[in-house]
Amino acid sequence: ELREHLRVVEGELEEARREVRDRDRRLQEMHIAEMALRTQVKGLKEAAYHMSRGLTEMEVELHEIDQRDAVAYETERLTLAYVPVIRGLTEELEQAKKELEEARRGQRRGFAPSKPAAH
Repeated sequence: ELREHLRVVEGELEEARREVRDRDRRLQEMHIAEMALRTQVKGLKEAAYHMSRGLTEMEVELHEIDQRDAVAYETERLTLAYVPVIRGLTEELEQAKKELEEARRGQRRGFAPSKPAAH
């Protein structure tokens, strides 16, 4: 009976050893998996950093494009708004030049001797 009890205890001990080995193996696998996950997380963090950096650069570029577009739009709008004013001023200037030229011609005629003086 003691021998039977010893066999049972030895069987339980062997089962416990097997269970410890299995748990140890699973712990090692989990440690390896944890290290792999840490490596993946590190890689994902780096990728996220580079993506956010790229997105920031794109935002800046888009903002600059938006600014350039806004400046171009405002320039075109102001140009179109002032074209009639510029044309009007140009016409006034041309008219003033003509009047000045006519006045100069009139002065030349007014001062030119009409007849030689008789002596």
